Amino acid sequence: MGTFTTQFLVGSGHPYEGGIIPGAQIFISENSRPSLIMTELSYEFLPAGKIQKERIWIPSVSEVIDDVFLMISIYCLESEDVQELKELKEEFLKEILAANNSLERVEIYQCFSGERRTQLYKKNRRILNKHFSGIKVVATIMANSMVLPVLKAFDNYRVSLEVCLSVFKP
Repeated sequence: MGTFTTQFLVGSGHPYEGGIIPGAQIFISENSRPSLIMTELSYEFLPAGKIQKERIWIPSVSEVIDDVFLMISIYCLESEDVQELKELKEEFLKEILAANNSLERVEIYQCFSGERRTQLYKKNRRILNKHFSGIKVVATIMANSMVLPVLKAFDNYRVSLEVCLSVFKP
């Protein structure tokens, strides 16, 4: 098992108190090969929470932020009114199943060419920025995370976003 260097909480912001009401979390595990590990959170059984189905993606290293937001769109967002989202999910899932035979463990850079990933990322950004600016993402990024060199990629997304960097040094 690798070292967890980044955690994303995905949900909605609290209307009065700030913070986040999380629905899912994504960890970045790094070692010989990075992975995105998503688990859904359900607070039906407080205080422990119930962890449901886990999804693992092997990201494209230089586009890890885009992979995280694509993962959020594919597994966390629901809307019958947004036809673009439905089409994105259908395209993505059809192509993944054709290349991979599984949705639980996906190697993004092997399932999609660089050009196809760029198309998916662009379409996903357009959908998120137009229809889902109300979601909230909190990223906690530790020292030496693969995310640090690509922080600028967060600028492409107009969701409610908080980025927490480790700065404490005793």
